[in-house]
Amino acid sequence: MLMHFRFSLCLALSLALSALHAADPKPAAKASANGPKWKKLTPQTPAGFTLKTIEVAKYPEHTVELYVYVPDAAGTWPCILDIHGGGWKARQVEADKPMMERLAQRGFVTALVSYRLSTEAKYPAALHDCKAALRCLRAHAKELKIDPERIGCMGGSANSVRHSV
Repeated sequence: MLMHFRFSLCLALSLALSALHAADPKPAAKASANGPKWKKLTPQTPAGFTLKTIEVAKYPEHTVELYVYVPDAAGTWPCILDIHGGGWKARQVEADKPMMERLAQRGFVTALVSYRLSTEAKYPAALHDCKAALRCLRAHAKELKIDPERIGCMGGSANSVRHSV
């Protein structure tokens, strides 16, 4: 009896979904011969902001840099430090720039750190670079218009293991 009920329920759902699909007035979207209708976002410094590049540390294998979006307006702002994804082994700074630009437009100083990758220096070099970037933001807080008491960190897959910065 239970088996008959399950079969009947599955059949009823299948018929209902088929009827809904057949009644859908919108035909299925066809792929354009010209490719997808999306546009790649390329980093552009938003109006009202200045992009500053600060050298945090220089090593033979890589120069650790901070890319900071600073508002042109007067005042101090909370800051977001982005530790880009890539599992500590792939540099994805450029991929995170559009996101940081949008966050900057919402009232933040935003910064991205270009840390040494695991293919360039052994653990915990990348963590040391991220901590140095945070210290650099605090040290340059006045010129970058940062409220040093309001600095937060965010990040992608490299940030999945939490460490104290």
